[in-house]
Amino acid sequence: MRKMSISWNYVGKLTPMRSNISRFSRGTMEDSAPAKRPELFDQTSSTAKALSKSGCESATFIDNAVLAITGNCPSLMLIRSGEEFAEIYSPEYRIGGEIRPSSGGQRFIFSRTRMKERHSRITYLELCVYDLSERRVVFTTTVIPLPQHKFAFAISPNGSLLALQIDGLLRVWRLA
Repeated sequence: MRKMSISWNYVGKLTPMRSNISRFSRGTMEDSAPAKRPELFDQTSSTAKALSKSGCESATFIDNAVLAITGNCPSLMLIRSGEEFAEIYSPEYRIGGEIRPSSGGQRFIFSRTRMKERHSRITYLELCVYDLSERRVVFTTTVIPLPQHKFAFAISPNGSLLALQIDGLLRVWRLA
């Protein structure tokens, strides 16, 4: 039987992340496809073209209105009903493809790593919690030790708890 250690951390005052997180800007419904078509965006729209050129490899619905696009690329793009567009752009990072939203869709977590090349060895990894109402990353933690076999993370339904499992270690944070 493997031993598993558990640590609980309370995060009180949170400091803002670096200023590489851009503000939301208003989009228009002109870029979205007509309601009769199954596509969210017309293939010729500027938003669809930007997404296709991003190099990102995955998409996750945060809730019924917000779509996050990221995965092995330096950005995480948020699209809300074709009206709002936000991007977390960090050229020094590669953002992972797994995003875990809270069931209410208020917050979500993602991982990112510092990598010079797309297929280089991971030497630094962190988890970030993004809050949609605050429109910013509200918590980040370095993943130590780096996982050898198991790396999993989850956020509670109301977005107040963050869990991280690294091999035989489980950590849980209470977020403010």
